[in-house]
Amino acid sequence: MTRMKRIRQAGFACAIPIFALLVPQTASATVNPAAAATIAPNPSGSATPAAVAAPGTKFVSYNGVRVTVPASWPVIDLNLHPSTCVRLDQTALYLGTPGSQPRCPAHAVGRGDTVWLRTAATAQETPLTSAVTSVGALPARVGLDATGHDKQVQFVGKPVVLQATWGADSSSVDQVVASAVSSPGASTPAPGVSVPAPQPPSPAAVPQGMKAAVTFTGLGFDTCATPSISTMRAWLNSPYRSVGVYIGGSMRACGDGNLSASWVAQVHAMGWHLIPIYVGPQAPSVNQSGLAHFSLATASSQANLDAKDAVARAKHFGIGPNTGTPIYYDMENYNPSTSSSRSVVTFLSAFTSELHSLGYRSGVYGGPGSAMTDMSRAVCARAIDPPDNVWFAHWNGVRSTLDQASYPGFPDVFWRFHQRLHQYSGNLYQSYGGAGLSIDANWIDGGTG
Repeated sequence: MTRMKRIRQAGFACAIPIFALLVPQTASATVNPAAAATIAPNPSGSATPAAVAAPGTKFVSYNGVRVTVPASWPVIDLNLHPSTCVRLDQTALYLGTPGSQPRCPAHAVGRGDTVWLRTAATAQETPLTSAVTSVGALPARVGLDATGHDKQVQFVGKPVVLQATWGADSSSVDQVVASAVSSPGASTPAPGVSVPAPQPPSPAAVPQGMKAAVTFTGLGFDTCATPSISTMRAWLNSPYRSVGVYIGGSMRACGDGNLSASWVAQVHAMGWHLIPIYVGPQAPSVNQSGLAHFSLATASSQANLDAKDAVARAKHFGIGPNTGTPIYYDMENYNPSTSSSRSVVTFLSAFTSELHSLGYRSGVYGGPGSAMTDMSRAVCARAIDPPDNVWFAHWNGVRSTLDQASYPGFPDVFWRFHQRLHQYSGNLYQSYGGAGLSIDANWIDGGTG
């Protein structure tokens, strides 16, 4: 509750009426299906191939590994379509590796059922178990992020990583994962590609007390997929110096992609400020369909799980708490009501409290007419452990962190000590130094990492 005293300073603001909703934002992208599927047997976990796939399914082989997927799933060969964005919110099977800068939307959230088969990198992508287990008919090491709805499988003796993500439940992707067998004429690892041994994670030490926050004032941008290093270097020609990156969450629509601890270190050395974003389950009355929800009964426990997962993801990418780093929870716009608003406040309060206990600061991204208004009301009622920073989305084109004139329920006197970010424009396509991106634009006067 270290910020409560500052936030409460203008008592008159607590009497301001609450109204207005933020217009919801949407983004979409077209997926290019490639003819990479091979109709073949359905071995049902057998290491011996049969002759014909079961009705309603098809086999897809990649680098000596074959899986069975529903016949309706599009199969996208990223080697043939390197500019395709790997969208976790759209059910598909992906093969190979996209180009360094795929064409992803500025903003997307949600989850479908996806499986991605790609060549194993020389550096391990996520912490895996040291023990070898069976995945389908193949030996493998497995990494599971149950809270983030993400499973990674490194097959032993094959240069293939399988990543599976899911939405409401994992039953469909579990069936695909369990169908893995060696494909006929299985390939051997390509020259120069090594299968890494599992390495235990090395989490950063958690400080005993909260460190001073790092603030940034100026222009920033955020985008669904982390830009490449070359793009970040080219965008040093832009007026932006802060970038929002999605580090995890069960409703994150773009995967890790270019994001890694090495990426974080390199862009930090270039002078970029980072805005870590985590997007998990949403309000019961969220405006967008297809998103997982929390309820009032589950809000606190779910927030604790998500906060722990967010910290684990931040540490995995080398984003430590040693500079008072905030992690921003993406709370999409929703329709306020007594029940939904109370659920959101309970969730965000618990998320902040757990982040603080783990040595990180907190932030919330959301609409001024929904999350920001509900949190402001809760501050007046002393019914929330308030986030250290707020990031509101109001596409009015104004480079300012003040919004009370449009949304009186979100007073300017709250979170006024360099604690505000304003997403003032969205779905922009801009290019600097020959590198183009779809972005949302922000005016920032608040905490960054």
